[in-house]
Amino acid sequence: ALFVQLEAAPDAEAAAGLEREIWGHWADSGSPTVNILLERAAAAQEAGDPELSGRFLDQASSLAPDYAEPWNRRANLAYAEEDYPAAISAIQETLRREPRHFAAMAELDCRRNDANDGYDSYWLASASLTRKLGRVIGLYGEAVVAKSSSGAPWAGQLGVGATLRVSAHFWWDFALYRGLSRGAADWQQMVRFNYGF
Repeated sequence: ALFVQLEAAPDAEAAAGLEREIWGHWADSGSPTVNILLERAAAAQEAGDPELSGRFLDQASSLAPDYAEPWNRRANLAYAEEDYPAAISAIQETLRREPRHFAAMAELDCRRNDANDGYDSYWLASASLTRKLGRVIGLYGEAVVAKSSSGAPWAGQLGVGATLRVSAHFWWDFALYRGLSRGAADWQQMVRFNYGF
């Protein structure tokens, strides 16, 4: 619900308040132990001990393997050490756990630009039309256009998909995309399990 409200925010001030609420949700793992480990990781990083900070983050991830924030913090540690491939890998792990993590999405593009080791910027725009069929099932169509700064051809895709709501916060997403250009795969299937709050 917060992401829907953020999208519909009437002004920057309202959006900033919703963004703070989202950050509050992301910062709370739901486990006091994991939260303490994250606090200790932050303190170790501020004290200039990235190795100790990384160990605290490893412990947090082992206790809460599906929690995105330890990976996001790991990306920041790697970036501070100028280990760009590790930073990109950690950001990708963050996005696997929380695909709507807007800070990680922004960082991914910045880190790829900074990496200077074969990574490049990737610009993507999409538009979709969704139709709910009752309370559980929904259908959607989507058009996607993407362009890489590496000089590769643009990639265009059209897709159709269906959503199956499991609960108020969880749903499955089944999609089939057809490539429209040389830069896109001919056919691409996706099955995603989503969480929304």
